[in-house]
Amino acid sequence: MKSVFIQLRRVSHTVMVLLLCCIGTVRAVAQEGYSKYCPFVEEGKMWYCMAPDSYKNDAPLRDPLGRRADCVFTMRGDTLINSKEYKKVFFMFEGYYGDTEQHYYCAAREEASRVFRIEADAQEKEFLYDFNSPEETLILTRNGRQFARTGYRVSGAPVELWGFVLHEAQNGEAVTTNGLGTWVEGVGSHVSNPFEKEFAQEKPKLGISILVASCWKGDELLYLYDWMVAPTVVDGLNPSTIIGNHSAQDYFDLQGRRLTQKPQRGLYIQQGRKVMVR
Repeated sequence: MKSVFIQLRRVSHTVMVLLLCCIGTVRAVAQEGYSKYCPFVEEGKMWYCMAPDSYKNDAPLRDPLGRRADCVFTMRGDTLINSKEYKKVFFMFEGYYGDTEQHYYCAAREEASRVFRIEADAQEKEFLYDFNSPEETLILTRNGRQFARTGYRVSGAPVELWGFVLHEAQNGEAVTTNGLGTWVEGVGSHVSNPFEKEFAQEKPKLGISILVASCWKGDELLYLYDWMVAPTVVDGLNPSTIIGNHSAQDYFDLQGRRLTQKPQRGLYIQQGRKVMVR
């Protein structure tokens, strides 16, 4: 089966490195030991994304770090559908729509760490992701097909962050070495449209796959793609003083790079938030 990664020509090599890194940093922990779940559906959330060359904009967007982005999803406002409250999702993508307007894309709802969407002009909800126990390795069945879902720790994140890789499986064992996709809690499918279905493996709605470069809630940085290719977690460190594989006191520059010492002054990132050092 053709992987969604193939559609991203310029980032395909990086994505494969990401996949190997993810598989190499799997850590099995008890379910009760994981309690810092990052919700997917939140007011004011924004996903800044990159597109293949053919869809690049002449006047690209910029995320809060000043990095180039070709399109952005924004989650804002409530809507009532079938007596259930959903968050509305808007999408700005000049390379696709031909303008810089915020187009209504879908409605999203989260129920017990399971995410659903209702597309524009539709009424029936569709299952997207299940973020329960992302740290565990599970064998799942969807529509008569088996999938192996392997949990991994986002080793470069300055906050506890988990995700999983999906593989085809038979008889309870993964049968493919290339992943069908990777997901991160609170972010969704970070190497494709974050609002695409987890198990569908269908042609992306936009006709292309996009890459999530960064994800924000207000001025809080929730995810940065650079974290996915960071060094592997070092075992044996005191979990009370380590977040991910970094100390809770570590500082990062606005490109997501960890500093070797406390900076003198300026704007930096600490524990996933922008802080001003004076």
